[in-house]
Amino acid sequence: MAIYLQRQAFWGTVLIGALALPTLVSCANPTPTNVEDVGEQEDVSATLESDEADTINGEAIALYGQFESHVGGTVFLLEETGNEELGSVLVVNSSDRAFAVPAEAGTPMWAVGTILPLDPTTIDGIDPAELAAYAGESAVYAERITLAPEPASLTAKAETFYNQDVTVYGEVEPVEAENTFILKDPDLFEGKGVIVIQTGDAALPLPTDDAKVAVSGILRPYVIAELEEEYELTWDLNLIEQLEVEYRELPVLVADLITLTDD
Repeated sequence: MAIYLQRQAFWGTVLIGALALPTLVSCANPTPTNVEDVGEQEDVSATLESDEADTINGEAIALYGQFESHVGGTVFLLEETGNEELGSVLVVNSSDRAFAVPAEAGTPMWAVGTILPLDPTTIDGIDPAELAAYAGESAVYAERITLAPEPASLTAKAETFYNQDVTVYGEVEPVEAENTFILKDPDLFEGKGVIVIQTGDAALPLPTDDAKVAVSGILRPYVIAELEEEYELTWDLNLIEQLEVEYRELPVLVADLITLTDD
């Protein structure tokens, strides 16, 4: 199994959330990008199963793709379908969040983590012998894994994603309230988008108007009384009435990680 990676030297940070990661490798679709575009980028081709693996181990990476198969325990294969043509990527859930491996191949997913040499002896819930086929390779040790439904899928069956960890893409449209904005996409609920509430404990700065982002968090139904109580919202009556008109039948995304993208 070959995993091909286009590495880029980035300046600044792409992660706006509380997840602290080093330089982010451009692999998602939309593609994560840097906040400040300074200087020229250097492309270096490498494969995670070659002798050059040491040059990329320790790099942070964000992946958008489709679930391929469950290897065992917390390990699975992700078919990267973004801009980098990585092919099959071995992913290890190294977070403290449980993640239910999808039942169906082709399920869209998003993973953020670090490229490290595969060490079967440190992975819970799997016999090291089950990873023998991947000996000598590196894997993405993911600190965050979510479902990443397409806008049309989310629109058609939002209730099936309620109370699940998802990543949704779109453009930021600010509203007159702290820690709140609208995530817009032409295919997301007929262009209305979804309300995003940034959790207070994550202390996420608000993205700027029209910023293109990937937002990760829990999808919940719009129940204003519950949301106000749990997240200490600062919405005034006028804003509540305005949002009620368009969004009371739509979900709300309670975000704890926001990643800038460049398309």
